[in-house]
Amino acid sequence: MNFKNLFVAVMDKRINNIIESNIRAKAPISQRNKDKNPIIIKPEFPPNIKPKDLVITPDDSNSKPPRSPNAFIIYRKNFVEAAKTGGYHLPMTT
Repeated sequence: MNFKNLFVAVMDKRINNIIESNIRAKAPISQRNKDKNPIIIKPEFPPNIKPKDLVITPDDSNSKPPRSPNAFIIYRKNFVEAAKTGGYHLPMTT
């Protein structure tokens, strides 16, 4: 193997390592921790929902009442609560 081929092979390996580390850094937490301790959050299913949790009171008495949350929002709220009881803090935005 001549110097040029050796140089290209070494640089290829370095670039691949950089790309892999960037991919791992941008991967969700659950994928980054696959070989470590995985985060396991198991919310109740079906979620135990009280009707008063679904009612949203309007801020202003003159405005029309807000809509009730859909199934995804209800499940997401339940999931975040299960994570908090498990000791995890999950931000609601990315």
